[in-house]
Amino acid sequence: MTRFYKDFAQELVRYLPVATIANLTRTSKFNNQLFQPFLNKIKVCTTFLSHVVQGDPDQLVKLLTPTTTHLLFEKADIKDLRDRFFYNVSPYQLITFLCDDEMKKKILPLVPKHLEKKRIEQEAELDIGGADLVKMKDDPELIANQNFNGITEFKTQYVLSNQTIELIFPLLENKDGIIYYEDSSGIINFYYANRETQMVTLITPEINSEFEQIAFDKFKASFAAMENNSSRRSNDEEHQLIAQILRHTLKRKGICYECNGIKYQDSRTEFRLINAYRTCIRLYDEALQNGQWNKADDYWRKEVGKAQGYEIWVLQRLCELNRPFTLPLIQLDEFKRGFTVYNYQMNKEESLVSDGKLDANLGTHFAIYKGASWRASARNTGSWKVGISWSAAAPRLLLDLIAVCNFVKEAKENRMNHKKKEDSQGVIQHYVAQFLA
Repeated sequence: MTRFYKDFAQELVRYLPVATIANLTRTSKFNNQLFQPFLNKIKVCTTFLSHVVQGDPDQLVKLLTPTTTHLLFEKADIKDLRDRFFYNVSPYQLITFLCDDEMKKKILPLVPKHLEKKRIEQEAELDIGGADLVKMKDDPELIANQNFNGITEFKTQYVLSNQTIELIFPLLENKDGIIYYEDSSGIINFYYANRETQMVTLITPEINSEFEQIAFDKFKASFAAMENNSSRRSNDEEHQLIAQILRHTLKRKGICYECNGIKYQDSRTEFRLINAYRTCIRLYDEALQNGQWNKADDYWRKEVGKAQGYEIWVLQRLCELNRPFTLPLIQLDEFKRGFTVYNYQMNKEESLVSDGKLDANLGTHFAIYKGASWRASARNTGSWKVGISWSAAAPRLLLDLIAVCNFVKEAKENRMNHKKKEDSQGVIQHYVAQFLA
C-alpha cells in the first residue's frame, strides 16, 4: 500500500461520518486495510471524548499511557449530555472549549514533550472567541469614548444579607462584534465594535429584499429578548446575515458545533446559565408586582434547568456535597465531582446522571438550587411556593448566580493567562529558531 493512498485516506476521513468510514471498511479487502486503522483510532478517540463530556477526568487519566496520550489530539465527533454535537474536535480541544480547568490540570502533566507542538497548534486553532452580540442599555459610542471597558464588561451590584456584592458580566469577548442599542426615542441602532482598535461605529443596514427584511426582523427580535447589558454568541446563520446586511464579517475561529439544531463556531462554551439566572431573578422580582408567577416558574424549569446541563463541570460544582456557596466564595480549586441532588417532590436523593445520560427532567420539570445549603435541591419552582416564599428563595438563587459567575470568571482567566504564556513562549521559540537557522 503506497504512501499516497494512506495520505489520501487520512485526509478523506476528516470529512466522513464514522458510519461511512465503517461502511468503507466492508467494501473490499483493500479498503479494509486502508480505513480500518483510522476507524479504530476514531473509536478510541470517541471514548476519550465521552469522558470529557461526562466530566470524568479520573477515567480519562486512566486511559492515558505513553502509547495512548497522542489520542488526546486526534479528532472525532461527539454528542454531549445536552445533545450538543461537536464536529471534528479533539479531547484536548473540547476540554479547553469547555473551560474545564480542573480536568486540564490533571491531563497536562501527562502530555509528553514530543506532543507539545501538536498541543500548541490545537490551542492556536481555537484562538480567543466568545460573545460577539451585545445588547446595551446606554449609548455605546458615549461609553466607548469614556472607557472601552464598558463595551467588554458590565458591572452591577446586588445586595445579599446586607452585603453589597459587585458582579461583572461579560459583554464583547470576541475580537469584534455587533452592538444593539435602542435609544430614548425607541429607534434601534446597530454598531460595529472592535476590541483591537477600541472603536465603535454606527452601522446602516442594507436590506435588498423581503427575505432579508424577514431575516433581519428575526435578528432584531432575538436582541429584544435579551437582558439589557448582556451578550451571546452569533450562530452561523446570524454570522452570514451580519456580513450580508450589516456589511461586517465578524472574526471567528474554533470548534464547529450544533445546539438545538442551530450551528455555531466558537472558541469556548457560551455559559448560558449566567444570562438564564439573570432573567429568572428579574422575572421573579417582577412577579411580586404583576403576579406572573407561572411565567417565572416556567422559565426556572425550562431555561435555567436546561442551561444547568450545558457545562457539566459547572453542574458538578452545583451538586458538590458539603461545600455550600457562602461568602466569601471558595476559589476554583480541585473539587469532588458528582451529580447528587435532593428531590423534594420524591423526598429522596437522586443522581442527575445515570448510565452516561442526563436526567431528562432537568430543563423540563425542574432546575436545581444550591445556595448556602450543603447539597443541591431539585425543585419545580424557583420561588418554592407561588409568591409566598420568593423573598426567602431569592438569596439562594442569587448565591448560585454569584458562585457560577465566580467559577466561570476564574476558568476564563486561567485559560487567557495560559494562552498569553504560550503565545509569549511561541514568540521566543520563533526567534530562537531564526537565530539557529
